Amino acid sequence: MSQSAGNFDDIEASVGAADRGDAEKEATLSEVEIGPDGYVPFDPVLSFQDNDLDDVGADAERASFYKALGAREGSHTVTERSSAVSLNWEDLCLAVKLEGGMCGRGPTVTKRILTNISGYVRPGQMLAIMGSSGAGKSTLLNMLAGRVPAGQYETSGELRVNGKPRDSFTFQKSAAYVEQEDRMFAELTVREQLEFSARLRLPRSMPLEKKRNRVEQVVRELGLSKCVDTMVGNAVVRGVSGGERKRVNIGIELVTDPSLILLDEPTSGLDAFQAQAVMLTMLRLARNGRTVVATIHQPRSQIFQMFDYLLLLSEGQEMYFGPAKEMVPYFAALRYPCPEYFNPADFAIDLVSLDMRTKSLEKQTRARIQFLADRFGERMQTMRRALSDSMGGTEPAKPRTRGNAFVRWFTGGWRSYAASWPAQLILLFGRSFKLAARQNFVNIGGVVQNVVFGLLLGLIWLNTGRNGGNDTAIAGILFFLLINQAFVAAFPVQLTFTLERGVVLRERASKIYRVSPYFLAKTSAEFPRLVLNILIFSILTYWMVGLNGFAGAFFLFVVIVVLTAYSGESVALLASAPASTPQAAAAVTPVLIVCALLFGGFFIGPNTIPVWLRWLRFLSFIYYGFNAVMINQFGSAPPGPDNPLHKYSINSFGIGGNIGFLIMLNLVFRFIAYVLLRTTGPKFDRSK
Repeated sequence: MSQSAGNFDDIEASVGAADRGDAEKEATLSEVEIGPDGYVPFDPVLSFQDNDLDDVGADAERASFYKALGAREGSHTVTERSSAVSLNWEDLCLAVKLEGGMCGRGPTVTKRILTNISGYVRPGQMLAIMGSSGAGKSTLLNMLAGRVPAGQYETSGELRVNGKPRDSFTFQKSAAYVEQEDRMFAELTVREQLEFSARLRLPRSMPLEKKRNRVEQVVRELGLSKCVDTMVGNAVVRGVSGGERKRVNIGIELVTDPSLILLDEPTSGLDAFQAQAVMLTMLRLARNGRTVVATIHQPRSQIFQMFDYLLLLSEGQEMYFGPAKEMVPYFAALRYPCPEYFNPADFAIDLVSLDMRTKSLEKQTRARIQFLADRFGERMQTMRRALSDSMGGTEPAKPRTRGNAFVRWFTGGWRSYAASWPAQLILLFGRSFKLAARQNFVNIGGVVQNVVFGLLLGLIWLNTGRNGGNDTAIAGILFFLLINQAFVAAFPVQLTFTLERGVVLRERASKIYRVSPYFLAKTSAEFPRLVLNILIFSILTYWMVGLNGFAGAFFLFVVIVVLTAYSGESVALLASAPASTPQAAAAVTPVLIVCALLFGGFFIGPNTIPVWLRWLRFLSFIYYGFNAVMINQFGSAPPGPDNPLHKYSINSFGIGGNIGFLIMLNLVFRFIAYVLLRTTGPKFDRSK
């Protein structure tokens, strides 16, 4: 079947639980007090002793809640949609293969993460997927969304959309997947975030005015009118509240007017009031004819009452599926009554959670979980005929062939992007330049940094060139200036590039745009800032040191330093493309630049380097930059053994040749960075 750039957050915990084999389970069951039918005692009072009992007034609040919603309790008035989506799944299983032994040389072991999960959800309904941490909630949601990473997992089971086997190319147009993390650009306003999503995801045939109208409709639906022109913000940039941020994250997916909405922990990180506001919004959307599926860990009673159906998981097994309001009577019939005034959601989570505090508690809770799984399995057998009928009874899915895939690709069916490549490039250019202009910390910091460095270096070597300073000193100055600017240019890029990686992965997973227009826009947006900083630095340093006094030589110097610094930036991009954190990129970038520095030609001449290593200088951007600035500075000096160009074994490529090699290295480094970025993106098994 099929997951998100998103995260299999609870797979590791599920795998850990699966490590205990059937033999241990049998031993466990034999040592626990079990009734003749497998019943295991459960004391909810002890289990809930630490819980907050503020939900005593839940029944009274429920009536007022439905009154605020504009519907009677249990009325569930639903607006029909022409593109409504019903989702059915039967016997979904997911397993991961783990290599055993040292260095993966042992036998491969298959671990079950999900086992025979079945259920359905209809238009106008909200389904909650609940369970303790590691139960498999996010994994199941990712299977329903078609976001299982390709090649990593074994999947089986049947999933149908409106009674027909799911086709990933059409499914993604009618479904929206909202990740748990609210990954957005802090420097963009709410309106800008939504408009960007709308212009790239709505059909290219739709007029721009209609796309903007759709954005305004989403703003009204989600209650974002008051903050629509406020930056989203983050820990550094002041922005919207946590609840508003969550709704913006949802709105980015809603601009396409999806019929199916899948949400991973939509209340995570929110206080009780904000969580209820977000879920009330989801309920309104469901009552407008949409199908809503959400994983949720431990909702308060008012939120739990909003859900029509509940799917309860534990250790990758299905504990309950059915109407949410029938969950308590179901467990009561199994002799697990929910105490009066207890939150049913808390009761359910505690009932199916594995307690690892002591060995005896682990054995008892594991036995209870197995008992509940067995009882539900028996119930599921009686439900299977109804479930099969609800799945439409259509013919099974035909296998996808390579020929069909080729025809789909050749005829343009492969192109599941709503916007054309040029439109993607233009919009990404606009966003990248806007972000670069609004990153005040980076912009102001860059200017201050270059002013300080320029003045400091200029004062240290003040008038060295005019006072007939020795050639070695001037060569050292030129070499140091190049190194300084290479590092200064690299650090901001590796920081911003990796920080926005999460947003880009989310957008790529939703197939909003291709990698190539994003990469072109991102790398181009940094260039004006780079040129401005180097111009400030060069004006201060060049004239204070007293380098070649011709105006043409100064402008050539600026061009060479810009290209050298741009190469340092290219190296940072190359290191950052596969890196998941700024720390990982920061560990690689300095190593690559220092290697270029060692073969730069100042510390050790090319003829002094061992023969088998000399070729590496041709991969050093510092080498070409240093040769170019040396020719620019000493090109008019008389030939001879005392000529600095001879002393430092400057190549014969000339300024133009060295600039050409700098440009070529930039292109090579950035192409490699592009390939790395493209290959490290989210890849889902679309065939399932």
